[in-house]
Amino acid sequence: MASKASNVVASALNMIGVRYRWGGNTPDSGLDCSGFVRYVYQNTLGFTLPRRAVDMSRVGEKIIKVTDLKPGDLFFIRKLD
Repeated sequence: MASKASNVVASALNMIGVRYRWGGNTPDSGLDCSGFVRYVYQNTLGFTLPRRAVDMSRVGEKIIKVTDLKPGDLFFIRKLD
């Protein structure tokens, strides 16, 4: 697991310098925040995440305690009204 997480981090660091573009999906055209996460996980782990962060937050397991987080986990905070 640690090597997969390291690969995700390395892949993300390789994206330094890619321009931001709202709705962007590829490094060539630019990436927004969720496009960046989606691109890195797809190209590093072969794991396709939904396009929007709100949809990403609904994938996988819910973690109740922060101490249960593992390297490579994505952490979303729900907005409370």
